[in-house]
Amino acid sequence: MNSKQTRSRLPWLLMILALLTAFVLSASAALADTEEVNGVQFSGVIDAITPAAWTVAGEAVTITEDTVVVITTGNAEPGMWAEVHAVREDDDSLTARRINVIPPEMRLRGEVTFIPDGGLGDWIIGGQTFLIDEDTQISNRGGSVEVGAWVQVAALQEGSTLRALRIRAIDPLPNVEVMGAIQAFGDTSWTLSGIPLAIDADTLIQGDPQTGLLAMAGAEQQPDNSLLALRVRVMWQERGGSHPPVTLTGLIEQLPAQGLTGRWIVDGQNVAVNRNTLIDQRNGLAVVGAEVRVQGWQEENAVVAREIIVITSPEPGVERVRFAGPIRRLPPSGLEGIWVVDGREVQVTDRTRIDGERFVRIGAIAQVWALRNEAGHLMATHIVVHPPRLGEVIVVPSAD
Repeated sequence: MNSKQTRSRLPWLLMILALLTAFVLSASAALADTEEVNGVQFSGVIDAITPAAWTVAGEAVTITEDTVVVITTGNAEPGMWAEVHAVREDDDSLTARRINVIPPEMRLRGEVTFIPDGGLGDWIIGGQTFLIDEDTQISNRGGSVEVGAWVQVAALQEGSTLRALRIRAIDPLPNVEVMGAIQAFGDTSWTLSGIPLAIDADTLIQGDPQTGLLAMAGAEQQPDNSLLALRVRVMWQERGGSHPPVTLTGLIEQLPAQGLTGRWIVDGQNVAVNRNTLIDQRNGLAVVGAEVRVQGWQEENAVVAREIIVITSPEPGVERVRFAGPIRRLPPSGLEGIWVVDGREVQVTDRTRIDGERFVRIGAIAQVWALRNEAGHLMATHIVVHPPRLGEVIVVPSAD
């Protein structure tokens, strides 16, 4: 073929290539739209396995030759957990596209409050009892695992016992966090992999509970070591389902007249914030003009916020500060004003989130997250006041 013939055919080749590209992109877009409309993702306990179908958390899922099954460890068998990516068919059945099989390991993040002599036996972590034996792997890479440290524990439920597999130190968190399988649920209590959680009118629940589904919860530890659920997210996502998940990023245009609880307007949308919404102000204060990311779900004409993270703020502070210790001084009346915690003065305003407000008293242990402003003053963004422990004797520190 000579160069003249090649030049004469080049426009036709380019046109064919463009048409093929357009066809492929259109097909891909159509497939993506179909997956978005019909896609279902959920995690739960495997109930049964046959060549034609699996049952996970009570849901039958059809297996085809195109289904991809990934086993991270062990065998695919009832009792293991599965992450299911499926498509909803016209007859309302589910066809699995991918299934990830994972060990049935519940997880809890909380403070260690008791370790028996010798280290083996029952530990108290986040108010819950875990059995530590010779096979438990304890990592000190993130810090020393000791009484008073925050840790993440991965455990297997064996009857009424939670046997710890791995423990590692982590940075302190505002609340105890639990991830496990839903074993019971109701208006006043849930159970996740053997961990009981109290539910009240302010508990934020995203998704419809179903026995066998996995769920994640943020909880407040009570004086008797029980846990009160603040936020619960059921691990089921389906377009058009109950409580469809929403992630919204934009500027804060309006805030409540007092405090942070109430109606916000973010990027033109109403956002409902209650006392249990987690507000992360480490990157700056939540003020009008701040850019935030809101995670929650759509409910009527508002997004119910489970978590809000400040991305940038007109009031960013010059340094993040975190510390903990006894409350040595409080304002003369109310909670707004100067607190002294662990010998440090910190300004508490109506924008400060205070967890465990009913436990506030001189001598109580508090965790403080704050921003240092240009004048060197500490502005509290989040304070967690710990409840007194069973049998604890409160020693009121001297103000000197």
